[in-house]
Amino acid sequence: MEKLYNLTFLDVSYNNIGDAGAQIVGQLKNLTCLHADCNDFGPSGAKVLSKLAKLKILSINHNPIGDIGIEFISRMKKLHSLFVNYCTVGDQGVTSILDMTWLKLLAISNNPSISVELRKLLDNNNYEFLAIEKFR
Repeated sequence: MEKLYNLTFLDVSYNNIGDAGAQIVGQLKNLTCLHADCNDFGPSGAKVLSKLAKLKILSINHNPIGDIGIEFISRMKKLHSLFVNYCTVGDQGVTSILDMTWLKLLAISNNPSISVELRKLLDNNNYEFLAIEKFR
């Protein structure tokens, strides 16, 4: 990993690397953009990734991070774009996302556990882009 120290963009999507793989990715402290869709990250993988302090764009679609994983990610102060489609996010996760007042782009489609908090997402004026589909 030492040779990849200066890496700022990484796409490891569709590799099913799991939380153990998140530990490796989490060592790349200069990442500003990470695409890690379909890797079977759970809440502990999200916790590791949330420590990437320079990350601005995070795409972790199709990873079962749930509300707990979203809570960790919501602490990422430099993040402006978040893609969490098919991530088992529920109302508690939406509440954490709403605390991310700096977020400009949010894609949160196909998380059927979201119900009550959906209206709050739609009322948020901070977003420049918002994607919400198939909540049933």
